[in-house]
Amino acid sequence: MEAVTVVVLAAGASSRLGRPKQLVEWRGETLVHRAARLAVESGLGPVRVVTGARAEDVSRAVASLPVTCVHNPRAEEGIASSIRQGLDGVDTAALVLTCDQPLLTAEHLRALARVQRDTGAPIVASAYEGVVGVPALFSPALLPELLALRGDQGARAVFRGRRVEPVALEGGGLDVDTEADVERLQRGGGPG
Repeated sequence: MEAVTVVVLAAGASSRLGRPKQLVEWRGETLVHRAARLAVESGLGPVRVVTGARAEDVSRAVASLPVTCVHNPRAEEGIASSIRQGLDGVDTAALVLTCDQPLLTAEHLRALARVQRDTGAPIVASAYEGVVGVPALFSPALLPELLALRGDQGARAVFRGRRVEPVALEGGGLDVDTEADVERLQRGGGPG
């Protein structure tokens, strides 16, 4: 399988939640630890965790994992700055994910890579609740466009006009943006 660099975006200030979503605990681990652990367990390649807000706490939360923390001093500029920071110097395919999709699995990340290998699609993305988005795997040819993103423009901006191969992600629409989301997560369940 082609080399893949996995980038976990965990730099946001979580303004809608009012506390860092990266550090929300679920099933005995923080959401950032869970996302980084799944990225490592996928076995796809090196894992980078992009920190910003509460960088020390986020770095400490993943310290037990074989990941590289990359600090984004411009995180307040928007998600594009974190994508750029995470991909700086990368020359492999890139798998971009956030830390607030708790029902994500390592198998889903491996499925994205399998589908890209089998189809040759330049982008393979997760499909859930009528959306195609992150986690998403981009071929190395698209790195310049990802590095050119600005502001709150996420990786989905690179989808326009391109073949995007979807891979269903059960529960992918459950993310953590508000206290109600945290409560729903704590009440609900999902794969371990």
